[in-house]
Amino acid sequence: MVNLDAAACLWSDCPLKRKRSEINPHNFDDGERVMPMIRPAPKAARGSCRAVERVCASLRNRRESVKWLELPEQLVEIEQFSTFADLNPERGLRRGDPLRFDAKCFRFEGANGDYMPVASQQGILLALSFRDDDGHHTTGSGVLVGPGLAICAAHVLQDRGFYEKLTGTGATLVGQAPIPGGMLLWTVKHVTLVPDSDLAILSMSLTSNYPPERRFTVAHITTRMPQVGDELTLTGLSAVRETEEIASVIRMELTPGCLKTRVLQVYPEGAGSMIVGPCVAVDCEASGGMSGGPVFDSRGFLVGIVSAAIVGGNTSFVSHVWPALVRSQANPVWPADPYPRPAPATLLHLGNKFGVTIERPDAFALCVYNDEISLGYSAWS
Repeated sequence: MVNLDAAACLWSDCPLKRKRSEINPHNFDDGERVMPMIRPAPKAARGSCRAVERVCASLRNRRESVKWLELPEQLVEIEQFSTFADLNPERGLRRGDPLRFDAKCFRFEGANGDYMPVASQQGILLALSFRDDDGHHTTGSGVLVGPGLAICAAHVLQDRGFYEKLTGTGATLVGQAPIPGGMLLWTVKHVTLVPDSDLAILSMSLTSNYPPERRFTVAHITTRMPQVGDELTLTGLSAVRETEEIASVIRMELTPGCLKTRVLQVYPEGAGSMIVGPCVAVDCEASGGMSGGPVFDSRGFLVGIVSAAIVGGNTSFVSHVWPALVRSQANPVWPADPYPRPAPATLLHLGNKFGVTIERPDAFALCVYNDEISLGYSAWS
């Protein structure tokens, strides 16, 4: 667990090259209400029935079990979440109130075909929506990996010209994260595209009330490279209707995806024209809205994100997360003052001191990349 308070901290910058874009938001209106409804998918597309979480933080080793639901096919079960946009949630805090960030592993047990309550992932799973003059468009997923820091698929940002709108004044990007008893809203302030990969880093600001006890959950990242035959779990949120009208109350309908699968092939340098950057192929077909969603190994560590699927081919591709750790810099924009906030740096450099928890950061060593001194990756299993 990492606590952030108003104590002074020293942070050093990392001199690696970065590609970052400032965003001019079509922001939430103060008090705007967002109400996603989570509806089970057809049984063949659902996920696992039980999850076991392991808190991975210094001096803590806590296990929690979450029972998931096996629903009769005729039963329609809908989870409802709602929250109000708050453009200044810090006004409810007192000076000295700590913020807590727990890095957790999510190990999924059960069989494909049962329903995944999305709040069981405790806010790390994001439904990503673009807001422009034409509406509130939910097109992909993301995963929270640090204080206001998330990773998603770059192609989710680039499809249909959304990225160009984000870098101008035509749109903003927001994340909706269900938690037990409510939902967190995040507004993206900076986007970092990771070179030679289908990865992007989102720097976000909280635009809703804080969770109970100001405690946030982030995914515990691993640098381990999956091997052929390894079990992985793909998760994400798909919108039933991609576009909703922007109004004082936005009602969304989302379908959770949770697919247990196995690695068919490992591509350390990318899968040709299918996927740029290190990835693995798995034996399932992920739905479109799951793009950018977190992928966990059998131990519950975040190993990658959903990148692509072959329609009708029962094969999907998972981009390994490691290039997002070292090839580009994140630009933390949250939490707000007086909480400590480091200068722009790679996720590896930010590390556990800023709530980005990585298993085996020693998988990286200095090397020359694109004629610049950078950090190279050594696969381990």
